Amino acid sequence: MKIATTLQKFVDGAIGAPTIIQTKADLLSELFPVLNQFNLLSRKMPLFNMASTFLTRQTIDNIADLDIVEKIYVDWPCKIPEIPFGFSAENFIIPQSPFGLGIIKQINMNRSKIRKEWITTTETRRYLGVEGARNDGITGYGVKVGVVDSDGSLRAANHRQFMGKTVQRYSVRTAFQTDTNGHGTHVATTIAGKLYEALPTFYVEGMAPDVDLLMVKALLTPLGTGSTADCIEGINYAFEMGADVVNLSLGSESENPEEDAFVQAINMLPDGKIVCAASGNESATKVGSPAVARNAIAVGALNSRDGIKAEFSNSGPELDFIMPGVNIFSGISRETLLDVTGAGPEAFSSLSGTSMATPHMTGMVALAIQLARQYDHILTVNDLRMMGRRYGRHHSNQYGYGPLTYEIIKKFVEDNLT
Repeated sequence: MKIATTLQKFVDGAIGAPTIIQTKADLLSELFPVLNQFNLLSRKMPLFNMASTFLTRQTIDNIADLDIVEKIYVDWPCKIPEIPFGFSAENFIIPQSPFGLGIIKQINMNRSKIRKEWITTTETRRYLGVEGARNDGITGYGVKVGVVDSDGSLRAANHRQFMGKTVQRYSVRTAFQTDTNGHGTHVATTIAGKLYEALPTFYVEGMAPDVDLLMVKALLTPLGTGSTADCIEGINYAFEMGADVVNLSLGSESENPEEDAFVQAINMLPDGKIVCAASGNESATKVGSPAVARNAIAVGALNSRDGIKAEFSNSGPELDFIMPGVNIFSGISRETLLDVTGAGPEAFSSLSGTSMATPHMTGMVALAIQLARQYDHILTVNDLRMMGRRYGRHHSNQYGYGPLTYEIIKKFVEDNLT
């Protein structure tokens, strides 16, 4: 059936629905003249033979009847996963402060206690053995990372954790490139932030500080929401621009992988194009979309202080790895309400979620890509899972193969590529 069952339910009794149309291989260009005949505005994602548009009840059957059409999906909403654990902005920010954003609450708050709970990315680097990578000269140099998220702003790209780094920016569907949410900047600094003293004696540094960074704004609202089509277009752009790995710290509302264009798109990626995706924060026993995709590396969250899975982190047989994702302190854009440091030239925040675990994974993948290239090997999703099977923990639904450390990466390279 070309029309997804869920889409049929949407259009029954409704004017129509936002959709994603997948054509048969290499036939996408033949779709647009037909859409133009119906005066339908559309956007294309050629890497996946997909286009997005709004189909009415009158047009959906006509489009589905085309020989070139493979399937028509609902264009599901996407969003940043909730942050239900640890410290978030609401715990200690005065949003309406006359002194501006980022003022820390002074009432009923022990600042030193809160700071002890914060886990800097410098601390998580040690947990994952990244200093060993630096000793080997592996810092992500020459690897390009795409971050498809809430961010594409010049101000975020000029964060001092990116000093000396060229940061490319792109925004899907709009030239409006501020990060009023802040989530995307936090993710990007966790991956690629340079060593920086955020507070006195409080240092932050990303997993792979020398990667080339592309920040793609696909979640367009201040609340961090968007659509599946926006996100797929963002991935399409990132890989067209040469990204080796893409970070997806976001989730779709779709619950059926077979009828989810996001899952199907990721499963079309060729070897050597890697996506790391958040498993979700619903405390569920199944991995959410798009992380459930066969070709995605699904990432759960743990507390690196005790190595225990975060209560909110989704689990399931598709979970690949579990990375630090509790109280992660890293850089954020100043224009957001998530800043917790108050004064100073830059903004920082401590956030929890599989959204925070995923950039740890993406950064480690960037290190693995650089190391593998020294032996003329193109790293794949299957390689990463092999690392887990051979050198990680015995796979479980709760922990996957455990954390991906530099020791595991190096052991894989020494045993298989040298």
